[in-house]
Amino acid sequence: MINISLKRVVVWAGFGVALYAGIHCYKVYSHATQFDVFVKNEVKYAPTQDGTEVGPLREKIMDASREFQMTLDSGDLQIEKKYEYYQERHTLQVNATYSAILDLNLIKYPLVFHTSAAVSY
Repeated sequence: MINISLKRVVVWAGFGVALYAGIHCYKVYSHATQFDVFVKNEVKYAPTQDGTEVGPLREKIMDASREFQMTLDSGDLQIEKKYEYYQERHTLQVNATYSAILDLNLIKYPLVFHTSAAVSY
């Protein structure tokens, strides 16, 4: 006969729940990290690719947020372009606060992230 104690069942159930939650957390944090890297690369290479126009850059970042399943409102995406006279250079700075939902079927927990990138040219 099979001799399984309640303690073993609870321990294995705990491992299963931790594995399930860990997989879902990994997916959300992986998408957030990929989006963060995307934003930083877009800002870094913006002067050489499409120029530093704010409109196309905003559209690229908004499209990428949908692709990476991040919630980004246009008000939470701040793009600032300025010219610094004393150093005679242009600066492009992007600040974005975005969120993702950690869905564990019983609990939905919003995770909030922030990224910032700047380039001078």
